[in-house]
Amino acid sequence: MLFVFSSWVLGFACPIMFLFNNGIVYNYDNQVCQLPLRFSFSVIYISFTVYGIPVTLIIFIYFKLLRYVQETSKNVASINILSRARRELKMIRKIVILVSILIGVGFVYTIFLIMSFFDRLPKYHFRIA
Repeated sequence: MLFVFSSWVLGFACPIMFLFNNGIVYNYDNQVCQLPLRFSFSVIYISFTVYGIPVTLIIFIYFKLLRYVQETSKNVASINILSRARRELKMIRKIVILVSILIGVGFVYTIFLIMSFFDRLPKYHFRIA
């Protein structure tokens, strides 16, 4: 419940900063309101709050969950040690796949964002997707 509440607060708090300092502009070519993609505090701030901090928290929570599962399995004496090890390996594999997909999708966004710092974007860059 705490994560749901904090995500709602973060969802409303992030855009409010840009409304008061006129950081959001209307892009006539793509007909969308957006932050101008240039090297500025607002772009770096929003990329960390929308992507960087949540991915770091997800990795931390998965790591703590994995450590908890490993500690509880050490404490319980069982005959099926090999099957438990296979289940843990399968869980680790799924966690690595999920986090890799999340980082891979964000990496494409990060490359596009870094390119916008140094190069002028195409006129209809939102229509490329």
